[in-house]
Amino acid sequence: MKKKLGLIDLDQDIREMDLETLREHFGYKNGKIQRGLFCRNVVWQVLSFTKVGKPPKFVQNGGNVRSLWYYVKTLTTRHSWSFGKNVQYDDLFSNALTEMTNAGLMEYRELNLIDQNRVNRWVAPRYGTKNLIIMAEKRAFSEELLSIGRSYGVTVQATGGVPSRVTIETMLLEMTEAGHDLTKPFTVFAMVDFDHDGWNIAQTFVEHMLSLGLKKIKAFRPYGRTRPRQPWIDIVSVSDLDTEFIEENRHSLKVGKRSKALADEWLAATGGLYGRGGKQWGLSSEVFLGLVDEHLANKLPKHLDDHDRYQKIVAYESLDQPLKNYIAAKLFAQM
Repeated sequence: MKKKLGLIDLDQDIREMDLETLREHFGYKNGKIQRGLFCRNVVWQVLSFTKVGKPPKFVQNGGNVRSLWYYVKTLTTRHSWSFGKNVQYDDLFSNALTEMTNAGLMEYRELNLIDQNRVNRWVAPRYGTKNLIIMAEKRAFSEELLSIGRSYGVTVQATGGVPSRVTIETMLLEMTEAGHDLTKPFTVFAMVDFDHDGWNIAQTFVEHMLSLGLKKIKAFRPYGRTRPRQPWIDIVSVSDLDTEFIEENRHSLKVGKRSKALADEWLAATGGLYGRGGKQWGLSSEVFLGLVDEHLANKLPKHLDDHDRYQKIVAYESLDQPLKNYIAAKLFAQM
């Protein structure tokens, strides 16, 4: 995989290389730099430095993808003819990380990249329902869903838009540490806008989990057998809503040239708001805020593990230690 991605082990700091050396390792014949190759090797060298106890400051302190760009910005600016002007290096470094994590060469946490959505996550403990996730597109749902997650004993993650791979990897690692088996099928419940962008967020969430190590996610047919299976359950489905609610809360969609292909995918998967392939209308998930408890109460229980046991353990854990000791002593006395 190293050879396939063009990764080389370099003793010299890439940032200290002159242009001739940079072209030797990463250049085209015309003198331009192969930017993807360059970014992959910067990541590889930062990882190598970190493993031998010489991490850059942004790794020591916790950074993000943009930190990689700033790490080499002086170099790329100095040689702007070869590296290009107005290049989106954030995207290039994000792509490099994706390629290298997909290849199994590294994990995001090895670079101490900050998961900005950690505060919007709760991972079910070993005695909760494992291998089930409730995800929400918007952080506005965090407080309500975190409370629901703790109440039912299920994992919750709000993504704040398109989910980052850092967030998904960190979530999966925490789930593994809590006893969730990533080789077993997972069930996902999603709360996203009913439009092409919201559908894409849920789809990306699922794709990231699969590419980062999950083996299988259960799929369903919420839109009938003529539509493809959907790898998540909508917490609030359009079919659950009456016509009056939809008419009062729908919003007009703006589908430009860039989003047309995505909108077409969404329509092929769902049929659109009225199931007839129209791109005129969508629903914001924010209008579902008052409906979450009721709809989850109807849909979630059949997917839970032993919920009574979970509630008993939670109740026990909430007791003061002397009372715990008393209960334990009574139980042992009866054995």
